[in-house]
Formats: sequence, structure tokens, C-alpha cells
Amino acid sequence: MAIQLTLFHFAVFIIFVNTSLLEPRFWGGIAYRANVAPSLNSISKERAVMKFHKISVLALSTAFVLTAIFAAENFALAGTTVPTTGEGITTTTSSTATPLTDGSTLINQTTHGFWIEDPSAANFPSDKVANCNSTLLLSAEGAPIVFKGICSVSDIDGDIWVAAFSATTPDFSDCNWVMNGGTGKYSGVTGSGQCFPGGPITADGSNFRTSWKGEWVLPEPIE
Repeated sequence: MAIQLTLFHFAVFIIFVNTSLLEPRFWGGIAYRANVAPSLNSISKERAVMKFHKISVLALSTAFVLTAIFAAENFALAGTTVPTTGEGITTTTSSTATPLTDGSTLINQTTHGFWIEDPSAANFPSDKVANCNSTLLLSAEGAPIVFKGICSVSDIDGDIWVAAFSATTPDFSDCNWVMNGGTGKYSGVTGSGQCFPGGPITADGSNFRTSWKGEWVLPEPIE
């Protein structure tokens, strides 16, 4: 909203200045003070030229400002940081537990999830599908020791980005994610933030909820 108001005020200023400077009274005053006495024919031609210039400048100024406002409303400027939040519902599609000699257990899982990103200035599609591979190490007592994974995330346009995530505390309170580019609209985009396990939503624990927050960093434009 701040960007929109600033551009609006700029538009009003441009139109006001253009209108004032191009008014015949303004130029007529200058001509009078300079003791200029052009012929009636030349005055008519000058007024016609000035009127054309006035209309042209106003049209170009208005078009420029409206274009800038539209861009500000729909897209973040390249090279800027854009907050992102969202949540997902995920289903475990496979799980393999391997007991280790020290009594700990290594669990490898694959999951399929539906992620919904809240609307943001990045203007990315909200709905996404995520296929993930993860590894969880449990202590002999069954407490999580470390959790790491990677997800391939796709949207309605077929564009894909890859996210990696990890946690090293039993309650996953330090869960974090990073993203380094992808295809299509995600090319050159980076991101990072926190992830939050929401717990199971079915009795067998194979379906669970997650959420996240963080930021996208959009790439600089190619000149």
C-alpha cells in the first residue's frame, strides 16, 4: 500500500507540474516579460505545438505511472525479499526402519504432500505438490536425533523447485528449510526459513500436517 500511495502522489505531482508548465498563460507571461511580440499566425502555430506537447507529456507520464502501479500491485521488484508462509498435508508413501548396532534406528521415508502457500508479492501459484525423501535417526530410547530431507515441489505450470530441510532437536524446534532455484519462474530464486511439524491427522500417523515461514529472494533482472 505504501508503494501504491507513493506512486499515486508522484502521478499527481507529474500531472500538476506538466499542466502548470505547459499552460499558455505560463508561456505567455514569459513572452510578455521578454517583450516578445510574435505575429498572430506564429502565436496560433506556437499554441498548436504547445498543446500537442502538453497532451503528449501528460499521456506519457500517466502511462508510465499506471504501469508502475500495476507492477507494484502484482509483482515484487527483482532482487527484493518477499515473505512466505504456508502449510501442507503430507502422506507417507513408504517407510523402512533399519536397526543399528548402538541401538538407534535409521528410518528412510518417502512422502507425497499438498502444499498451500499464502498469497505473497512473489505472485507464485499457491497450490503445489511435493514429493519428498527423508531420513530420521532415532535414539535407542526412540527420541529423534537428527532429521534431514529433500523435496521436489511442482506447481500448476509444471515449474519445479527443490527444498532441503533439517532438524537436530528431539522436538524439531530448530527445523529449517532452504531453497536454491528451480525451473521456469523459480529460476534464480532462493529462499530459507523455519518449518513446523503439526503432528499426525490420522491414528496411524501416516498422514500429518506441516507449516512453514520464511522468505523468497527474487533474482536480479538480466540486462
